[in-house]
Amino acid sequence: PVLASADLIDVTFEFQKNDDRNESVGMHAPHSSPDFMCPVKLAASIVRRVHSYRDSTDDSPINLMQKADGIIFQITSKSIRTQIRTTVTLIAPKTLAFGPDEVGTHSICSGGAMALNLVDATLSMSPH
Repeated sequence: PVLASADLIDVTFEFQKNDDRNESVGMHAPHSSPDFMCPVKLAASIVRRVHSYRDSTDDSPINLMQKADGIIFQITSKSIRTQIRTTVTLIAPKTLAFGPDEVGTHSICSGGAMALNLVDATLSMSPH
């Protein structure tokens, strides 16, 4: 019930690659944003999904997924990087003009930014 009416999210990054620990970032729900674009509503949806898993708690990480066979696993940057590199290998480096060793998790952000640029999207960032 509380998650459904949330208008603020506070995310704690326990460990980052730059050695920052327990950095907390807060964000308010934008008033004009539809629910499917609202970071607070999306986070609440993720928390509800994780809570639906067997043995989950309020301390369960949000990067958990459940396979069709019921096995719960954690998605890591290493597993994402492996998937991206496998995909590049399957497509063939000659087709793409770059190889699997030249891509990583940064490629997701780069690809998203390029897609927004190609559709001439205008974004505005506002402080929270």
